[in-house]
Amino acid sequence: MDIAFLLEKYFRTAENVSIDVFDAQTLNSVYQNVIKSMTSHFEIEVSVLQAISYCLYEVMDNVHYIPGAIS
Repeated sequence: MDIAFLLEKYFRTAENVSIDVFDAQTLNSVYQNVIKSMTSHFEIEVSVLQAISYCLYEVMDNVHYIPGAIS
C-alpha cells in the first residue's frame, strides 16, 4: 500500500496527520486518541458516539488479534 500517495491525495492540506500502529499495550491509548480527535472536530450525539466507539474498539481488537497471524 502506498501510504505517501494516500496522505498526499486525502490529507494534502491537513496538519498533524499520523498513522498509528498499535499492539496489545498501545491499543487503548490509540483508541482514546481517535475518539478524542473525533470529538474535538465534530459535534456527535452521545448515543452515536457510543455506537462508533464500540464499533471502533471491536474492529481494533479484532485486527489486533488475528488467530494464526505472526505477532
